[in-house]
Amino acid sequence: MGFIKTLLSICGGTALFPKLLEGSMFRALWHLLLLAFCVAVFTLSMRAIPVRNSVQSLQESFSLSFGSLRVSDEAILPEKKQDEPGSACTPGFIRIDYFPSPEAIDTKEILNDTELPRGIVWTPSLALLWTRALVPESWFGPMEEKYVLMPFAYRDKILSSWPGSNPVSPSELQEKLKALGTAAENIKGDSFFRIYPGLPMLEPLLLHLWDMLLVFMLSSEFLMAFFGVFSFSVFYASFTALICYNSWRELNPNKKLSLGGVFAVGLYTGFPAVIIASCFPALDLPFLDYRWAFTLCFLAYFFPVFNRIQKSLQPPKKTSGRRGSSDNDDDIFF
Repeated sequence: MGFIKTLLSICGGTALFPKLLEGSMFRALWHLLLLAFCVAVFTLSMRAIPVRNSVQSLQESFSLSFGSLRVSDEAILPEKKQDEPGSACTPGFIRIDYFPSPEAIDTKEILNDTELPRGIVWTPSLALLWTRALVPESWFGPMEEKYVLMPFAYRDKILSSWPGSNPVSPSELQEKLKALGTAAENIKGDSFFRIYPGLPMLEPLLLHLWDMLLVFMLSSEFLMAFFGVFSFSVFYASFTALICYNSWRELNPNKKLSLGGVFAVGLYTGFPAVIIASCFPALDLPFLDYRWAFTLCFLAYFFPVFNRIQKSLQPPKKTSGRRGSSDNDDDIFF
């Protein structure tokens, strides 16, 4: 079956799942990639105008606080108040904090503004992009909020001392930013700054800085939607295969049952959950994020799918001459 017919059939009921159990895992993964791409395009189309408006609002706030950028071989400076800390912010979108030296970095306002998912900390020698991320303390431990740091405007040599994508805790954030700022301040020899993802930060490029930020934010929306769909679906499909494979195989030993087929069923079970859950970030709906919406929808659909496959795998009952009676007292009932 093609992708569209499979998707419509899955969203219309559970009748197709016994057949999908015998299908190819690679076909299921291909269908998942197609669904993730469609969801990412939908999310991007819904988020494009709000993101554009937020970037415009940030540009206005930046102009009021800092004027324009002044970039030389030695420093990245604001036009206004070069020796004073300052900030520009679009609520719920991004904030930019300028500090005249690494020692002046203060993360108090960043940590207090819990509604912001990302921001930029900027010193004359370095600009860092930070994003909030929920990281499990252990495999089965609770989620803990941490900060992922990446270079936004930098000299090449800073990358040799970069901590990578290792997230830092809120208590470590200020000291880590100061350490990276000090390391950038001590770098000598690079002739120009670069701006993520490695473009030279020259005057013609600065004329399109806000357009580049818009493209970067839209690309982030697309990639987060795509990889969010893929990663959650694969995780829950693996969970399904782990708990269902042995029980389904024991239910009907005469029927060939592959682990890949059970994994494919787990992937397809998540398709309705993907469609419903993707509406929450795309339309900025309240109460639930994608993670919780997907989990609730997946579990709600998993049990009907589980019951349908259990019945399809159940061996036919042997009956005696009397209709409805059974010769086997050990039949399994569900």
